[in-house]
Amino acid sequence: MLVERLPFLSERLADFAVAPAAADRPAWSALPEWVRRPLVAAGETALAACNPPLLATDYLAYSRIGDRQIFEANYIISIAAVRSTL
Repeated sequence: MLVERLPFLSERLADFAVAPAAADRPAWSALPEWVRRPLVAAGETALAACNPPLLATDYLAYSRIGDRQIFEANYIISIAAVRSTL
């Protein structure tokens, strides 16, 4: 739905980005220290976390026999890890 509406958006929104690209080091380095420090700490914590993989076989078990417990448990853990960095 959104893709179909993109041609109608104002041109000033064409270069909008939520955040700079990861490769744009000067933009990230320009962040104030009080903003950068918590973001880096959250990212390092997320990297160190041991999140279970979301396996296709677990999803297949859900789609074939309705057993969603294994996939859902790992999915919830993964989503919680992502949300904790925001």
